[in-house]
Amino acid sequence: MMNRSVYCAAATIAILMMGVYALPANASFLPSEGMELVASADDGSTIVHVTGKTIRDDPIILRYISPTNNLVKLDQIDPDSDGMFATTFNVAALDEDGLYRIIASQGEASMYKLEVNVPVSDGMTPDLLAIESNFERPTMLVGPELFEGGMIVLIADAMEGSDVISISGQTDITNMPIIIRVLAPNGNVVMTDQIFMDAHGLFDGEIQIGGPLWSQDGEYTVVAEQDMEGYSTSVVVDIADGLVVPEFGTITALILAVSIISVVVISARSRLSIVPKF
Repeated sequence: MMNRSVYCAAATIAILMMGVYALPANASFLPSEGMELVASADDGSTIVHVTGKTIRDDPIILRYISPTNNLVKLDQIDPDSDGMFATTFNVAALDEDGLYRIIASQGEASMYKLEVNVPVSDGMTPDLLAIESNFERPTMLVGPELFEGGMIVLIADAMEGSDVISISGQTDITNMPIIIRVLAPNGNVVMTDQIFMDAHGLFDGEIQIGGPLWSQDGEYTVVAEQDMEGYSTSVVVDIADGLVVPEFGTITALILAVSIISVVVISARSRLSIVPKF
């Protein structure tokens, strides 16, 4: 029977090789206090949906502030029995273009005062999802490290020979979108995209490979960034003939895993065999 230390090492290696990132099914990420504020709208819409959640049950004051710092609307709404609240903000009649601030507050505690920004131009909004929350975010396992905030994390994954790259990651800036750029081996930009994260800062998406811009073989750089200092990162994906070339193919990865496990087992047995007998 494999001893405990060898079994643990083998299991750890197997998990890292498979790249499984899991959270407990029964995990709860809402603390005993806090608030979340969300503003969302479709591109070209005149209506901003303002929603959120709070632990407290007293009324929520919503203030809508113009780009020149004037109060344009004042609301008071009550959360329901689950702490949820919702209202709308009509921007059609607004005569100033720029960023409008929506400020939600309950009482005097700073934890219960949140703000999101809504860009308005000609009485309409762009595609928008602005989130501000002080609820605890779930952590995401990134290799052997836990995400602790203060940065943006990006993971790229693809099957050998695939023409699709799956990307995922996490950020702790949840009120601005993530810009995805892909650079060819010669430095040219082959695609750009904008994706939004969920309330916990988690995001995912897919990059479709193909077409004349992907005709070069070599290392393509996938960049994820937000308009905030320090919030930029990248990963490199090797592509040949318009398809992904993984660093380790499936068979190679299996051989590598078995080899590492075998070395651990043999090393453990060797240590056992040299223990002197009395």
